[in-house]
Amino acid sequence: MANTLYSHAFLVGSFNGELNTQGIEKDSRWKRMTLTTEEYSDLYSMYYKSHIDAIADMPLDVERPARLQCIRHYQSDVAKSVWFCQQIVREMSIEIKPLTKYLLNICSIHIYVFPFNTVLFSIEIDESGSELNELTSAHWLLMTWNWEQFSPLTKKQLDSLLQPLSDYLPEKDVTKLVKQGNKLKLFQVHQVDVNPFDDMDALLYEIATSSPIGTVHKNCPSTPSHSYYEKMMTEYAVSVFNNWKALAIVDTFTVISSDAKFNRWPFENLYFPIIYLRCMFEKSFCFSRNNNYRQGKDCINLLEEITEMEKYYFYDNISFNFLPNLLYQAIAKGLSIKEEREELSKQIKESRKEDIRKEKEREEKKKEAESKRKDRILAGVAIFAVISVMWDFCSIFKDAIGISESNRSPIPAIAFIILGGILIGWLMFLIFHKRNEEE
Repeated sequence: MANTLYSHAFLVGSFNGELNTQGIEKDSRWKRMTLTTEEYSDLYSMYYKSHIDAIADMPLDVERPARLQCIRHYQSDVAKSVWFCQQIVREMSIEIKPLTKYLLNICSIHIYVFPFNTVLFSIEIDESGSELNELTSAHWLLMTWNWEQFSPLTKKQLDSLLQPLSDYLPEKDVTKLVKQGNKLKLFQVHQVDVNPFDDMDALLYEIATSSPIGTVHKNCPSTPSHSYYEKMMTEYAVSVFNNWKALAIVDTFTVISSDAKFNRWPFENLYFPIIYLRCMFEKSFCFSRNNNYRQGKDCINLLEEITEMEKYYFYDNISFNFLPNLLYQAIAKGLSIKEEREELSKQIKESRKEDIRKEKEREEKKKEAESKRKDRILAGVAIFAVISVMWDFCSIFKDAIGISESNRSPIPAIAFIILGGILIGWLMFLIFHKRNEEE
């Protein structure tokens, strides 16, 4: 079975803890990784300034928009090896399976603070010299963060090594590391020792999907259908130079090469922190807002947030050179960022429709209240006018027929009162009937 000559990876997720930047900067286990002026100048010569400003922890003397000033990168060095074992529960017995040909070295832990209260983390690991089949098995356990399947020793080691992260988690529980989604994402670069006649495309697919090596050409439950495999390798593969090939899918971005002269440095030091993390931030932002919307949670500032994301992040051209743009578009496609953005657009449209509906309801209620007020005033004026007219008419009538104060009869007064009531009732009917017809 083939081994990795060199293997480096980053397990990435949305951090589930409450992070105070002032607190972490006082924590001696963490170091803020601000770019130097020279590093910033080098990046600025390759990428658009707007992109670097929106993704990197900048030198203190570099100005950038207020919205982006919260961006931070912290690193905690570990450099420890883990004896990686899987705990398999079979009915009433427990079997501990050591991956004897898998070498897991945790190099460092990273925290990335982005706008809109978004915090990502990554666990940087080195797996050089590992056997590929055991490597994919370990990746599956690590990505799913299946704590119950880790052996007691593996749990103890990971819990200790990741304490700088877990101290900022709810209940300081490392099993609650991931905030969103059911998996950690994996950015991995492998230089493999394979037979020249091996199918490198199949190997790339198997490593990228954490499948057993040989799955593509076997007839087993995890063997992909021909159409699905062809679609994946046609639509999501990235191939620019003949000494490496990559596959960008929703859970992983995988690069493999069998060339001893393969230059892996840009992938780990440029493409991961400058491109992949940008895509992960966009994915995390879109996922959280879409999820809140589907759960009926308030999204009061959504339109404002989308406007700022459009300004600082939601664009595809990030570099003067073709390869960074190509990689960004491939990773964004694999993570389905376009579809997530479209969902947000639908939210805005629905939100605007709802706002318009509510505004119409408010206007209608306002008009109805105003109409009722006018009707009440009109009814009062009409009643007063009828009473006044009837009183005057009654006085004139009495004078005309010669009824004196000493010889008053109640009959005329009662007659006029009844007539006045009839007139008032008729006027009220006309007023409110007209309003009902208008409604």
